[in-house]
Amino acid sequence: MNSTQHMNSYFLSPHHVNSNVSLNSQTLKAKDLFLAINYNPKLGPFTDTWDDLVDDFGSKLHFGKISYQNNYVSRFQERVKPRDVKAALVLLSYLKLEHHTIDIGDSLLFDSSMLLIKASSAGANVHNNSFGKPNSMFAWFVIDFLSMLILFDTFIDHRSLIAPMPFTGVPLTPIQSEMFLHNKNILIKFCVEHGNSNVSDYFVIKKTG
Repeated sequence: MNSTQHMNSYFLSPHHVNSNVSLNSQTLKAKDLFLAINYNPKLGPFTDTWDDLVDDFGSKLHFGKISYQNNYVSRFQERVKPRDVKAALVLLSYLKLEHHTIDIGDSLLFDSSMLLIKASSAGANVHNNSFGKPNSMFAWFVIDFLSMLILFDTFIDHRSLIAPMPFTGVPLTPIQSEMFLHNKNILIKFCVEHGNSNVSDYFVIKKTG
């Protein structure tokens, strides 16, 4: 890629601010609320708190209700900022695969990385029906994995080819499964409320809502 081409996924940090972007004092003060300053639309502003991630009844996320047998993992709340989780949830609606035959006027893509992937599929004989399921599976994987990390309040490495699963040696109890589902519903609610319109296709059954 040409070094002068700016990727949409350029993240804002105190040491990695694009020199071509003029930041006023208000933007600098809110640098922990906006992510990917070159991304359009902007990711944020997001409050840097877990308190506003709630369900329809105001119930908060279940953090650390279950513990791993491994005592050497660090806590999710210590390693991950709420703003980053919120940005990732919104980003789900923009990170999607699309067939190369879809015209620009009908395209839902603007993320530069996704556009590169779309262009690379030309001539690869990929069927047009091969994109919907991977998009949905990726969205659900992110929701499942974040919900699991929150429920265990743990920050661990994982293998991308292995589905997220609690490593306790025993299955979740019905109550624990309900807490896991509770976390998932809250994260999905945030996605639907803050992402673009197509994200509801991943999580909402059109016939029942």
